Amino acid sequence: MAKVEETPDTAAALIKRTASVREREGKPEEAFQAYECALEAQRKMQGEEHQATADALSEKASEFGRQGKHDEALAAYTCALEVEYKNLGREHPEFASALMNAGMVHESQGRYEKALQVYSVALEARRRTLGAAHPTCGDTLYSMAEVYCSQGKSDLARKAYGSAGSVYSTAYGDEHEETLDARKMAAGLRTPRVHA
Repeated sequence: MAKVEETPDTAAALIKRTASVREREGKPEEAFQAYECALEAQRKMQGEEHQATADALSEKASEFGRQGKHDEALAAYTCALEVEYKNLGREHPEFASALMNAGMVHESQGRYEKALQVYSVALEARRRTLGAAHPTCGDTLYSMAEVYCSQGKSDLARKAYGSAGSVYSTAYGDEHEETLDARKMAAGLRTPRVHA
C-alpha cells in the first residue's frame, strides 16, 4: 500500500472529511470539534492569512450557523472575509461569496438593512467580476428579494425577483426552474390595497 505524504492540505482535508462524516451522522458537536481542529491545523501549517485558513474559517462559521450560533458564525465569517480581502481583493468572486455568507447571517438575525447592504456590495462585486448575467448575480438578487419580503416591501421584492428571473433566463433559459421560480415569486407578490 502506498504511503500518503502528509502535507498541510492532506492533513486538513482528512480532518474536514471527518467533520463532514460527523455532520451526516447527526453529531454536530463532534463535527464542530473536527472543524476547529482543521482550522487550527491550517493556521499552524500555513498561517493566519493563507486562503486555506479562510476556507476553514468559513466551514467553522457554517457549522456555527447550523447549530444556531449566529453571533459566532458572523464572527468567523468576518474573519474569513478579512483573509479573503487580503488574499484576493474586492474584485474576486470568492470575496463576493464570503460577503453573501455574512449577509445570510445578518438576514437570519433580522438585521435586514445590514443584510441588504452586504448583499449590495456582493452584487456589485459579482457584476464586475463575472458579468451581470452570471447566475450568482441572480442568486444575490433573489436573496435581496427575500429580505424585502421580510420587511414587507412588496414593490422592491417584486422588482428584485423580476431582475433575478431575467438573469436566470439569460443564463439558463426561460424554462429553467430558477427562472420559473423567480418569475412566479415576482408575479405572486401583490401590492397592498390602500384603504381610504
